[in-house]
Amino acid sequence: MSALVSQNSNLITKTVEKCLVCGMSAYGYNYGVLSCNACKMFFRRVKVDKVTYTCPYSNKCYDEHNLGNISYSRCRSCRYQKCNEVGMRYIAPGQFDIINTSDAVYTSLISDLLSVDAIRRHKTLHCYTEEDPTIYEMVVRSRGTRMYSKSDALKVKLDEWGFLGIYATVEMFLSFDFMEALDVPDKVILLQNFALKSMLFTGGMRSLMAKLERVMTPDGQDVYPDYMFKMPFFSADFLNGIRSRLVARLRELNVTMEEHVLLNATLFCNPALPSLSSAARKLITMRQRIYSSALLQYCFVTYQQSGPSRFADLLSAHCCNACKMFFRRIITLKTPLRPCENNDKCFEALPPNFECRLCRFQKCITAGMICNQEQFDLPSAVLSLTQLEIQKRHTLEYYQPARDFTFEEATSVENVGFVLKPSDVTFTSYDWEAMTQLATTDYLKKLNFSKMLTSSDLKAFLKGAYYNCALISTAMHYYSYKSGIITFPGGMDVCPKEMALISQFKPCFEIGIKSRLIGKLAELKVTNEEFVLLNMIFICNTGMPGMSKTGNLLLANYQRLYSNLLFKQCQMTCQNQASARFTDLLSLCHIVSKTKQDVANAALLLQMYQPNIKWKDMLKEAIKYMLENK
Repeated sequence: MSALVSQNSNLITKTVEKCLVCGMSAYGYNYGVLSCNACKMFFRRVKVDKVTYTCPYSNKCYDEHNLGNISYSRCRSCRYQKCNEVGMRYIAPGQFDIINTSDAVYTSLISDLLSVDAIRRHKTLHCYTEEDPTIYEMVVRSRGTRMYSKSDALKVKLDEWGFLGIYATVEMFLSFDFMEALDVPDKVILLQNFALKSMLFTGGMRSLMAKLERVMTPDGQDVYPDYMFKMPFFSADFLNGIRSRLVARLRELNVTMEEHVLLNATLFCNPALPSLSSAARKLITMRQRIYSSALLQYCFVTYQQSGPSRFADLLSAHCCNACKMFFRRIITLKTPLRPCENNDKCFEALPPNFECRLCRFQKCITAGMICNQEQFDLPSAVLSLTQLEIQKRHTLEYYQPARDFTFEEATSVENVGFVLKPSDVTFTSYDWEAMTQLATTDYLKKLNFSKMLTSSDLKAFLKGAYYNCALISTAMHYYSYKSGIITFPGGMDVCPKEMALISQFKPCFEIGIKSRLIGKLAELKVTNEEFVLLNMIFICNTGMPGMSKTGNLLLANYQRLYSNLLFKQCQMTCQNQASARFTDLLSLCHIVSKTKQDVANAALLLQMYQPNIKWKDMLKEAIKYMLENK
């Protein structure tokens, strides 16, 4: 390659790009704008330190002066104003959540990605380099491109196009602002994993835009030399499949450039890569959420009711049919997955163990495959959850357990049996409490994602989620009947008579348990649609004791799914106040936690001051679990 450059050195001239703020040399995009490192760091300091500057010359220091004239002393106030004028936007790592922002913000994000991708395409087609660095060498060296613009007379060889494509792709990803927060080993891992894949993906898009049937080089050459078709171990079908399959899938989906750049960024930010540091994994997870949320929002805006299925189709474009069918089978299973025998690390080994269904499913979750039309369609999701809620309430009021169950039995994979309650049977408050727990765990087992958990994860989920679910569900039921306090069916007091002794000294316990949550629901005027979605967000808590990595990944994905649905509901009903409404609804989480804490404290005091209470076995075990994990 170097020989070719030396022979054609007169054909190559260096491309010099200017910072849009100060006019000095710029080597990349920072905060969405072509800028130099000095202006990038200046803008970041102002945002992070929240510095305020004042211009003594009416904010006109940049007017009528040539950019790049460093002899002219510009004030920092006008420099910051110029940063804003050219479109710089600071996004703190881990703080940006696109589902809580206006359309303008995610439109700006897409615009930035389109811009850096356009630079990558320009470099691949019109630039050249005599370098032959490793990815590590590109990461550790100083910022700035080493590519040069080339004349049309310089002919690029077939094998060089792949190198130039990967080279430009690595430079593009290194220009992402969050990459500066990563250590060198983490950058290398990310780039080694996805640079080649991204080059192939963008090659497929280039062919789609050019209306070609297969992947070609940027100058129109076939990607395979003729002699490969003559090799006995490469069949024509095999080679044609490699160069045509991706283009055919992209054409089938009719992928837009906006979808391409968002999907490319989403797949680049893969937190499941082995050997990533914990800090990098956390940051990459947040960035992946930003890009995937933007892609989902784009699908909602562009395709309306078909947006969810479009989102699912786009994610499926990056997986093979075998994994797609495997995932589809798993989510329809009626029995839990078997635990991994290798501590959930089968895909971290080389070669990966594809026989482990749990680890393969975990990989599917990480890739973002938890989505389908039913789950993302707001009316269908609300209707389905409302029906489950009605069924749970009916079971609670008109049925009784077929026998006495222990807490371990109630939270196992097996379904709890119920029989119609005879009219002459009267429940005590302890009976109602036990029945509430059984009806709630039965409801939780019927949720879609419960069937995807292993038996141990399901048990951890049921133990950790049932009480929050029972609290907010009960409060919402009585709030809908305009009651100021919660009771058991028939108006029975939720606090047992033995609570009277405790209430003499701590009346706040009883008052808080009965009315605090209802009061907040009434204050916010929570609708049924908001309640069923909010309930799911609280249920999908990733901090439950005993939950595996796969289980937490699954819950996190569903929590994000229902968060997006709730925010969409807020947009429909509150329009410009959607973000504030969404935040107000999430504040109910603290009220639920406080109420649960009061219940736990009351149970502890009852054990101390009323030791003769004959608790049912299930209640005794449930209280023990609550006190150990409050």
